[in-house]
Amino acid sequence: MEKKQRTICLSNFTRNYNVLINLIDDSSPQSLVTPQFEKLKRCWDKLEEAHDVFIGATDMEDIDTNKDGLIYLDVPTTKYGTALKGYSDYLKMSGRLERAQVQKKTEDDRKEED
Repeated sequence: MEKKQRTICLSNFTRNYNVLINLIDDSSPQSLVTPQFEKLKRCWDKLEEAHDVFIGATDMEDIDTNKDGLIYLDVPTTKYGTALKGYSDYLKMSGRLERAQVQKKTEDDRKEED
């Protein structure tokens, strides 16, 4: 049962990771990206919890001889780190674009006044 739950959590995490990365790559609006990032964080927390439950319920000898034992979270951990960096970069870029738009609007408003 624990293994199945862990597998489901990994699938959910992977699916939501892919959606987030696609949204970021497409420069989607922050109103779509931020909720997807929050959803990915929840999936990550559930995956970590499911993995801990699995490890706690499994004999360590089984884990040591199972290729998916303790290294199960290595790839998702890398993906989560990539998502954190991608989201951070996205926010930085969004902030720059927003400031540029505000500055342009201010300049346009000044020109109209003159």
